[in-house]
Amino acid sequence: MKKIDIFPEFLLCEESTNLKKKQFPNALGVYNYRDFLITLYDNDGIKSVDIDNPTDKKIEDDELENIAIHFIGLNYKIKTNYTIEEIKDDNN
Repeated sequence: MKKIDIFPEFLLCEESTNLKKKQFPNALGVYNYRDFLITLYDNDGIKSVDIDNPTDKKIEDDELENIAIHFIGLNYKIKTNYTIEEIKDDNN
């Protein structure tokens, strides 16, 4: 798996991204973070993140927050330990 270093913590996995985009055209990228695979999606303008945890390592709350802020921004909700979704402001 070829990795491209975008940010020191999050490595873009080019091959995984290409495969994921074939299955899910709304996928924006697959990233590796501490052996977690993070997939970023755009669902009609709402970003979401799915975290694949193949090693069953515990994902700490501060790590979830770091992932959410990095990929989505400050307006997010953690739906499960493995799914984070952007909250859109209805006033816009």
